[in-house]
Amino acid sequence: MKKHFTTPWKGVETALILLETVILIVATLLVSHFLDLNKLLKTEAAKFSFIIISFFVLWLILITPLLIHTGYRYKLKISHFGFNKVSLKKTVLYAVLTYLLFHLLNLLIVIFMLYTDIKIPGYQTQKFLLPLIGDNNFYLLIIGFVTIIIGPIIEEIFFRGFILRSLGDKIGLFFASIISALLFALLHFQFEVFFPILILGLLINQLVIKTNSLYPAIAFHILNNAVVFTVEILILKNVIRIESFL
Repeated sequence: MKKHFTTPWKGVETALILLETVILIVATLLVSHFLDLNKLLKTEAAKFSFIIISFFVLWLILITPLLIHTGYRYKLKISHFGFNKVSLKKTVLYAVLTYLLFHLLNLLIVIFMLYTDIKIPGYQTQKFLLPLIGDNNFYLLIIGFVTIIIGPIIEEIFFRGFILRSLGDKIGLFFASIISALLFALLHFQFEVFFPILILGLLINQLVIKTNSLYPAIAFHILNNAVVFTVEILILKNVIRIESFL
């Protein structure tokens, strides 16, 4: 059977990296569970610092085992993670079309829930992050850069560049896509919107499979995060009032 992706690392190494990543995440969650965050996070500055540190700790956990086990042994290149050349026009086109498809699917699911009165767990209102730090423009600028630029790049390298490509190489694209999307949704720790994130992950997977490149996936991820962040800013600044939509 012809493989869609090829990766230099072995299946055992892939399993070991995933296991170590999960252990580190669980250990971090256990440590945070025993911290009195309400006592520590009293000021906007403290909350801002905690949010930024949380992002970077998670991303460090995602990248460190991968680099330790594969970085030196395989002299990693960006092509190993799927940074294959795609034209700018194609990258933008695929990103925008996938973004529109994502919202079309969400709209259809919302209409289904409204007309059937069936509530899907994990398909509730997303909790906003920005109100925790107030409307300090400097804090908002930093968080915007982190979530719109840095986050998509690191997450796409791990979930699509590593997990999807590695598992697709070993167990086939169907199961690799499901596992990658599930982990992507779980590790966002936003269980009130678990299913939209799961759908998002599946669509990004298909984007990578279709183009055999990480660039359109990163472009789509940046677009999605930029729109979400912009909406949060507009709500925070009272440009958009949620009550008017209720």
